[in-house]
Order: sequence, then structure tokens, then C-alpha cells
Amino acid sequence: NVSSHSLLQSSKTFNITKITHNFQSLNVSSHSLFQSSKTFNITKITHNIQSLNVSSHSLFQSSKTFNITKITHNIQLLNVSSHSLFQSSKTFNITKITHNIQSLNVSSHSLFQSSKTFNITKITHNIQSLNVSSHSLFQSSKTFNNTKITHNIQNFSLGK
Repeated sequence: NVSSHSLLQSSKTFNITKITHNFQSLNVSSHSLFQSSKTFNITKITHNIQSLNVSSHSLFQSSKTFNITKITHNIQLLNVSSHSLFQSSKTFNITKITHNIQSLNVSSHSLFQSSKTFNITKITHNIQSLNVSSHSLFQSSKTFNNTKITHNIQNFSLGK
């Protein structure tokens, strides 16, 4: 759970191989899940998320499958409440994927709707700021097996 606590404080670094995330619920409100200067080096992960809600709009609708190898996302605006999930100048290098996000906030939008699947290889997340509030980002039943990452998301919402 994440409330007035930070899941990861600044200067986090993850070198992951074989990971499995089984999340029951992932919500966002006001506290920071990840504080500034987070870095993720991920190789093949499996995320099984039952519910990850933010609000009402869907960035990705249900039954999404991503097989990524050389992608570049340039997102200008993605809002979450009056808090920012990702603050400006985020950069993702994912198996030759580069995300340049100027602003990613969550409010009544859904980032991912139910039944999302990600097959990812080699990811690097450089997050400056990721905030959470009175909701729990990760609820009980977390499991991490690093290497081979697969995201099976049932519900992840962002906004209109």
C-alpha cells in the first residue's frame, strides 16, 4: 500500500531479470510512488495486474498486446488528478524503446484498461517524479521474478 508513504524514494535503481508482478489493485491519489531520479533496468518481466485504476479515459483499451523493439513515444500530456504520475522530462529506453514524456498526469483518465499484455525486453525507466495519494499503488499479493517480463493488466485507468 502507498498512502503517505513512498514506495520507492529518490535514486532507486532496478536491475531485474525474471520478474512477475501479481497486483490486486493499483490506484493513484496523492503521495509519490516513485520519487525523483528513479532508474529501472529491466529484462523480461511478467506483470499480472488485476486492477490498476486512475480515473476514466483509456490510453490503452482492453486487450492490448505490445511486442516492442524499437519504439519512440513522445507524449505531450497525460494527466492524473492534480498530481503528476510522471513529471515532465521522463525518458524511457525500452529494448530500443524511447519514451519522451513531457507530462503524464492522472485524473479521470485510464492509462491502461483491463486485459493489457506487455512483452518487454530490456527497459530503462528514468523517472523524475511519480506521485501517489490516498490510494494503494500495490495491494497485497506482490510477486517478483526478475527476467522475462510480461504485463497482464486487467485494469489500469487514466482519464478523459
